[in-house]
Amino acid sequence: MQYGVINYPNPAYTDAAHQNGVKSLGGWFWPRPENFSAWVQQRADGTFPVADKMIAMARYMNFDGYFINQEATISSTDAAQLQKMLVYMKQKAPDLYIQFYDSLQQDGQLTYGNGFNTSNAYWLKADNGSAADSLFLNYAWNTTRLNNGVATAQKLGLDPLKAIFAGTENQKYGFNPPYDPRQIFPNKTTTNASWGLFGTDFAYSRYPGNNLDNNSQGAIDVRARQYWSGPNQDPTKTGRLTEVNSAPYPDKGVPNDADNPAHWDGVANFIPEKSVISQTPFYTNFNTGHGLGFYQGGQQVSQQEWSNIGIQNLLPTWQWWTTGGPQVNFDYTDAYDGGNSLKIVNTTGQSTINLFKTDLAVTKATKLTLHFKNNAPLTLKVQLTFKDDPAKPVSLNVAAEDLNTWQAPSLNLAQYSGRAIAKIALAVTSSKNATLNLGDFSVQTATPSTTAPTALTVDRYLPPLGKLL
Repeated sequence: MQYGVINYPNPAYTDAAHQNGVKSLGGWFWPRPENFSAWVQQRADGTFPVADKMIAMARYMNFDGYFINQEATISSTDAAQLQKMLVYMKQKAPDLYIQFYDSLQQDGQLTYGNGFNTSNAYWLKADNGSAADSLFLNYAWNTTRLNNGVATAQKLGLDPLKAIFAGTENQKYGFNPPYDPRQIFPNKTTTNASWGLFGTDFAYSRYPGNNLDNNSQGAIDVRARQYWSGPNQDPTKTGRLTEVNSAPYPDKGVPNDADNPAHWDGVANFIPEKSVISQTPFYTNFNTGHGLGFYQGGQQVSQQEWSNIGIQNLLPTWQWWTTGGPQVNFDYTDAYDGGNSLKIVNTTGQSTINLFKTDLAVTKATKLTLHFKNNAPLTLKVQLTFKDDPAKPVSLNVAAEDLNTWQAPSLNLAQYSGRAIAKIALAVTSSKNATLNLGDFSVQTATPSTTAPTALTVDRYLPPLGKLL
């Protein structure tokens, strides 16, 4: 099969990316068995037809820009035209984000720089304006190259943290990439570059067992948490458990311990948690975007396996930051709405599960609601940490009287009006092991009812994509 030069991201994944506050980029990949000069052709009026179509496609599909992966030598003339086309795109659509891969030099030669230098800076800083927004460094960087890149960026008037992304190759090397990310982050206050991650899907694609077996889903979830939160699956206890010698690059084969998370620090070891939960209504049903059945209102309405990342909901900020030793995971055998719930198996005594980082303003009309199911007697509390007094979280009692049925308490937060919620957690206490399934969770501020709209008009109409292209 021959693939085209331009690919756009799956719209459902774009929706999921935007819901989580990040960009979704299309791709440009070369080599292809076509005439490169035709792709960077410029009309007499100065416009670039390919660039115009790329902009139109991004607008229509609602994604945010392009990753330019130019991995083949081209002529110096074509290289100059490519830079001009990028400048044209940024001038015509300055909000579109463009990242260039560290594979091409100014003269059009395929050369991996493995650092930010005066040659590959050509793809960011043009004589007549800005070209790409950033450069994704090829993977063989080191401390010296990173430091030199910072100096180069500063000399050119660029912010190193916006211009330079040091790449880590996880698709091939899993948990044991050949260049140590700790070189990017030498300490807690200094960063030599931003961090670019490639192949984070390896938790699934490199799973050593059968990743198509539904029974493997739990183990794959564990691998994903080990990647993002560290080998302990706890963002407060990050850092590798074992030191190893990094494999050479270019490699002599994938190291045997590529699937051993003990060699990986966890993304959370370097990057603090971020959150888009900054206004009400906030709602989540903990839906991961796939399931072995579908549930509505606590009732299973389908037994068919399904997948739709477009309806994935916001998931817990920390996976998992707990005290008291509870076991937390996604449960695909029971849900209130969607394909799964959040399952908490409590140890005897009290457990705390920190769920969400937030910045939610509370008014006299703000309410907190949830659906949950428990299989044994327990005490359940919602813990709210407020921005104005983070050392004193407030605990709200939740009645948990019925067993093995979905309960739907609603808590009035009027007494906290004028304050802002910074963190949401659950506290569970039981005299014996108890299981709690959390089906959904919301913080909403009631608004006055409105009458049905009248005189509705259409402000903008999107034609079929074929008419744009």
